[in-house]
Amino acid sequence: MTDAAGGRFDYGAWSSLLAEVVTPEGKVDYGRLASRRTRLDEFVATLGAASPESHPDRFAGDDERLAYWINAYNAFTLHAILAEYPIASVWRARDGQFFQRRRHVAGGRAVSLDDI
Repeated sequence: MTDAAGGRFDYGAWSSLLAEVVTPEGKVDYGRLASRRTRLDEFVATLGAASPESHPDRFAGDDERLAYWINAYNAFTLHAILAEYPIASVWRARDGQFFQRRRHVAGGRAVSLDDI
């Protein structure tokens, strides 16, 4: 997300969500994540509205651009898993194209996990 003035991209909501759904062992509690789907949807929409390519002024350096893509990849992965939940493995997705489908938007551009 960005601050009210359209400044730097803000990951506060994403960090808060992760703190609630990632176990002390570092695993995602997908049941808990599913109950917070609206918050994940909101963050994914925020990623769709701005990226380093579409709003370079919000991503001042290489570290900020890299942080965007790492967080986008992780959020898009969790979002895609919830779309097929329950799912035994991303490697056994319904059509076998879990990483290739362009189902998410980053800064106005459709991307797949493989694109990232």
